Amino acid sequence: MSEDAYLRTYLPEFRYARMVEENVPPGDRVFGLNAFADAYTSRDVIEGFQGALNDTLKDFLYVGWLEDWQPTRVFTFSFPERSVRRVRLLLTAGGSGFEQWNVHELRFFNHGIELSRSADWRLRAWPNPWDVQLAFDNSEATRWRTWETGAPGMYLDVDFGSSNQIDEVRMETSHDFEWPMRFAVQTMDSPERWTTIADTYKETAMKARGSLRRAATHELRARGINYLLIQDTDGGAVDYLDDPAAWGLEQVAQTPGATLYKITP
Repeated sequence: MSEDAYLRTYLPEFRYARMVEENVPPGDRVFGLNAFADAYTSRDVIEGFQGALNDTLKDFLYVGWLEDWQPTRVFTFSFPERSVRRVRLLLTAGGSGFEQWNVHELRFFNHGIELSRSADWRLRAWPNPWDVQLAFDNSEATRWRTWETGAPGMYLDVDFGSSNQIDEVRMETSHDFEWPMRFAVQTMDSPERWTTIADTYKETAMKARGSLRRAATHELRARGINYLLIQDTDGGAVDYLDDPAAWGLEQVAQTPGATLYKITP
């Protein structure tokens, strides 16, 4: 038995790697939700658990098809109009176990009109400061996450660069973590002194404004990922296979146990 025949018989994931090698152009990147025998391909493979970027890309795709992970709830904090330069949303009641805090978008309003995002804004977060932009990018598929159990003292912090009038803060989030979250909106009235201006909120439901599936693959493509390898045992595998066009995908090749898709513009 040849080496190739032996591997195809006794290492099913070898077939996945060869499918990638034969159908993905050199220089293109492939994202897989889970590991496969990528040592048998020369292509650049990113697997969905081996690093922070990998986990974030995986999160985009899960938001695309898992309803509980989608931005379907809005917390609205209202207060008398005031002029602020720096404002933060502070977590005041923590979760337990795997319960995290996530924010799809954090928005600021004055008399119902949203403040336009500006390059002058300075964004901070604790923990996970590296992904703070995901809460301010107007993409429903992305979200900032703590990536650790929610705990009092965690925050999102925005310095507008100049004073702005606001009377409302809205946080768009999801239902995948249902612990009784508590928050406070604070402003910095003097150097290093925060003042709480709202610690109650009204919760309402919201619906996605576009296709979360296409939004998810758009985010992958924007990060240089042009191909997606989905194994039959991956979460959402049936959803991709049933309607790849809804995801903005084109089926390129298939082998027992896995399907290779190309992300279309």
